[in-house]
Amino acid sequence: MASLDTRGRKAKRQKDSQTCRRPDAQADSLARRRVLSRMNSVGDSARAEETLDENDLDAMHQFCESLAQEAGALILAAFRKSDATYEQKSRTDPVTETDLLVERVIKARIHDAYPSHVFIGEESVSESGEVPPLTLAPTWILDPIDGTCNFVHRIPMCCCSIALAIGGELVVGAVCNPVSGELFSARRGCGAFLNKQRIAVSSGVRALDQAAVATEFGSSRDAAKVDLMLHNARRVLVEHAQALRSTGSAALNLCYVACGRFDAYYEWGPYIWDVAAGALLVTEAGGVLADPERHTEPFDMTSRRIVAAASPQLLSALLPTLGTREPATPSSSC
Repeated sequence: MASLDTRGRKAKRQKDSQTCRRPDAQADSLARRRVLSRMNSVGDSARAEETLDENDLDAMHQFCESLAQEAGALILAAFRKSDATYEQKSRTDPVTETDLLVERVIKARIHDAYPSHVFIGEESVSESGEVPPLTLAPTWILDPIDGTCNFVHRIPMCCCSIALAIGGELVVGAVCNPVSGELFSARRGCGAFLNKQRIAVSSGVRALDQAAVATEFGSSRDAAKVDLMLHNARRVLVEHAQALRSTGSAALNLCYVACGRFDAYYEWGPYIWDVAAGALLVTEAGGVLADPERHTEPFDMTSRRIVAAASPQLLSALLPTLGTREPATPSSSC
């Protein structure tokens, strides 16, 4: 099980935050050009992070926030219209014109600023039919609208999620819910923020009976997978979780753990673009992450299983209640 010394992380974050400066808009443009020059001079993009200093990472953080806000403006404009034009990728997974527009715009912005960087976007993957592997190269990871079903039905729980990984590890991330006016962001080693104010996971929640837990039921309607989801929800409730909730957005569930609205979250099935930014927010806010089947450190964003919690103790209490395999069907007797 992945674990974390939260006190040590918080102390490190406080120390690092003294050097985490936020450049102004003019400095941001200059810093991005410097980052690009450094990366091009390295040759091997997998070693790019070694050449980056605090100003470079600050510029990337601010750029990531600006992308999320630009995407948020597009989402909000469409959300306020009377209806949304959409197609069905599957019976339970719609894609709207706004998903496609946001991905095109953000992909172009990233290419203009960092032409050598890799891009993984939900709608690009849907088009190609293949999820590219996460390599060591600088990689931007985008979900143009997480919570598209909510967006289609005008439920105000939808967001854009953007993250940057370098060397296979997350360095910056941002999640914007424009309907609520909330911008969540994080930079590795510098903490997590909501509308520029530092946030932290809930404190003192160590037992399941104290916890508000979030989950999602996903888009699969395979009977065995649905049975597993219902089995896990029942186990969490039987083990006396204080509450079980669902926002309809993996990214927002993770953001809500990061700011203390939820104490834990679990889901089987999300893709890397659903969880990348939110995962960084949770760890930078002092929380912990685990995959119940792959006990790796750092957390493997590609595993498609995620458990997030406000404390190692709560994580340890939650994990044994969750099955990762379909429950056995009771045999019938004549």
